[in-house]
Amino acid sequence: MLNVVIVGTGEMASSLLLGIKEAGHNVVGFFRRESLSKMPLRKAFLDFFAPSDFYMLAKNYKIPEIKAHSVNSEKFRHSVRKLHADVVLVATWGEKLSQKTINTPKLACINCHPSMLPAYRGPNPYMAAICNGEDKTGITFHLMDTGYDTGAILLQKEVPILLSDNGYTLKLRCAQTARCALKELLDGVENGSLVPIEQDESQASYYSGITNKDIYIDFSMDATDIYNKVRGFEPWASCYLRVNRQFLKIGHAKVIDLRLNEFFVKNKKYRMPDVMPNINSGKILARGSNWMLCTTTEPNKAILLYNLKLYGFCKQFLTKSLIYSLK
Repeated sequence: MLNVVIVGTGEMASSLLLGIKEAGHNVVGFFRRESLSKMPLRKAFLDFFAPSDFYMLAKNYKIPEIKAHSVNSEKFRHSVRKLHADVVLVATWGEKLSQKTINTPKLACINCHPSMLPAYRGPNPYMAAICNGEDKTGITFHLMDTGYDTGAILLQKEVPILLSDNGYTLKLRCAQTARCALKELLDGVENGSLVPIEQDESQASYYSGITNKDIYIDFSMDATDIYNKVRGFEPWASCYLRVNRQFLKIGHAKVIDLRLNEFFVKNKKYRMPDVMPNINSGKILARGSNWMLCTTTEPNKAILLYNLKLYGFCKQFLTKSLIYSLK
């Protein structure tokens, strides 16, 4: 039985904790993102009124919390040694680990990254994979080094990307896949059957944080590309359409086949309008108080943009008038 310290936050950290328990190994401590806060009173307030699921789960299992300001602090390393940790397991964490910290547990520091490394390194693998139209991704358990997501691979599992997925639903399924893989991983580490495989740098890709440029769409894109971009950002960020020097926030998108006789907006049926051949992309075919059906660069496909709102608290009440003023 291995002694494991979990460093992480969110759904992935919670799933790993449960997976370790189900695998028959021992969680001896946890370190959470809230510990990085320089405002202890705010942390105490949130713990009392709005505790995270990961924190509540760890407390329910009576797992000791490591109190430190960083994974690279001597206080954290001392706690890991005191808990006799064989493995430090990391999930959803922003700090790079120093070599001192990596060398602290008896066996290894292992990261769970939600992609098939070396592809989609970085902080936004769910969003990036969907936006790029991938039909599958995965999870990778790898040994940690001083880089971001660059260490040798121990275990990988594929996860299909469904057409109905957004960033959050994909995240949940990756977390569940990681949970189910914990026994294979930890048993393999314990008995030495897992052989680390170095990542092929020629196949590496890295996606950093979201920029303003990333959140804009335009009708030079295919309908499928627009749909993938909008759902990839859900629910953490929204995409925007620039119209008349205004910004329309897009709630959801859907690809519509123009060869059909009808389409639906929030379960309400509409007749498909007649479409002239070779019509320019970006032409509004139909509209409502908070939705538009627009042509794209794909001849037989339109994009339905709905739950639209003008950017700005006061401006959002003018959404309907803007939509109906557009040509």
